[in-house]
Amino acid sequence: IERERALMARKQREEEDCLLAEAKADADYLKKDVFAAGDPAERAEVNRLEKQLIEYERTLMARRQREEEDRLLVEAKTESELLKKEVLAVGDATEQAEVDRMEKELIECNRAIMTRKQREEE
Repeated sequence: IERERALMARKQREEEDCLLAEAKADADYLKKDVFAAGDPAERAEVNRLEKQLIEYERTLMARRQREEEDRLLVEAKTESELLKKEVLAVGDATEQAEVDRMEKELIECNRAIMTRKQREEE
């Protein structure tokens, strides 16, 4: 299931990248064509569309960054749980203290991500 999700996510990113590249190419062509014609209203419209395209690209990149942070957080949580089980099995107090410290850092990281997500939603 995880492999299938990863494959679907990769396909979606590739499709988004392709559509974005096509939109940029179309925008460049349109801009050259419209600016050559010299119509101020059409120029303004092309500039507006170009700004929308830039904003879409920023939004897309921010979403991908959030997805990557989420993926890394899940991965870190999984590794933390495995490490915690190993350390508990060994019973070393120094290693247990290190695992506890790492777990606290992970919780703080998770809180920071959740706070950022809440701010973005507002």
